[in-house]
Amino acid sequence: MRILWVADKIGYGDRLHGVGAYLKYVIPALPENSVVPIVLRCNESLQALLADAGVDLLVPKHRVGDPRTLYWLLETVQNENIDIMHLHGYGASTFGRIVAMMARKPVIIHQHDSTSPAPVYGRAADYLLRNCTHRLIAVSESVAEYSIRTRSVDSSIVRVIPNPAPSVTPLCDVDIQAWRLQLGIPDGTRVIGSITRFDPVKGTRYLIQALAELVKMIRPVVLVLFGDGNERPQLEGLVKELDLQEHVRFVGFQPNASRYLAAMDCFALPSLNEGLPFALLESLTAGTPAVVSGVGGIPEFLRHEESALLVPPGDPSALARELYRLLTDELLADRISSCGQTVSRRLGLERHVDKLIGIYNEALSGADRCRVNRN
Repeated sequence: MRILWVADKIGYGDRLHGVGAYLKYVIPALPENSVVPIVLRCNESLQALLADAGVDLLVPKHRVGDPRTLYWLLETVQNENIDIMHLHGYGASTFGRIVAMMARKPVIIHQHDSTSPAPVYGRAADYLLRNCTHRLIAVSESVAEYSIRTRSVDSSIVRVIPNPAPSVTPLCDVDIQAWRLQLGIPDGTRVIGSITRFDPVKGTRYLIQALAELVKMIRPVVLVLFGDGNERPQLEGLVKELDLQEHVRFVGFQPNASRYLAAMDCFALPSLNEGLPFALLESLTAGTPAVVSGVGGIPEFLRHEESALLVPPGDPSALARELYRLLTDELLADRISSCGQTVSRRLGLERHVDKLIGIYNEALSGADRCRVNRN
């Protein structure tokens, strides 16, 4: 079968976000030449980043709402002999379903999170095109419930497929030492790492506040923050306000940040809301024990004190206490590392691809062609 993947966008500036990571990891694992990937808004650096991973993107020349883009999408469906449309994001879901209706192709919508409220046009389009949606994939049960509540889809067409846990190639010991030296991290210092986007919903400010409590309990300790975003100036200001400059390193966005997980004593993700983040899945694969907020889809896959330490969102004191436990209790850290790797194996890429192909077959065999509901 031939599947057209259409995504609104795959990152912020030069940085991949969750949808971009999903394309990067999953498309190369599907049968060769089965996917035609389109991103409606994409710069050259992100195109190059995906090309390096073996994913050659098509990007329209015109704006998303331009009628010429709709015509180009329809022409692509016809020229590429597309059987199914797999749509990521509100813009892709709207314009993709219009094209699918014209081409009479089944549609799968992929909901990656529950953090971004639908724009007004998206809610209206979801209602009008609800009979032109044959399956909706949600990355967790919580995202499935959100989709049923907000996207005008019936529960009977919703399928939960968690994101796959990617493989991780760690740094060797020599490279870890060189990296620590480069960042000015002395020997014997405990390292907390976080791979994130600097946005309020990611809760990084609570991690910095927790560090202010943690340094009173354990020394030496350093927090290494991988990522970038609009909130970075405020976070840097908070570090200065709390006099934590010697304890925090902002290292910016790294395309292959997961390789540094081997250099971390623990991983922290204090988000206020999540679907099932790839950074967390990478930490499980690497065996880096994690302290994470018990929000969104995370508690569906991780058990407190077994595969991670789960904390309430927005609670720096609770975060500091659990970080302290993980950094001072070697048996606890080893158990969480081992159980996390077991969860990672259950969320393997091969199993994910099998489930995805199963849903494609469902959509092909059981779906009527798209039609707008006229009731």
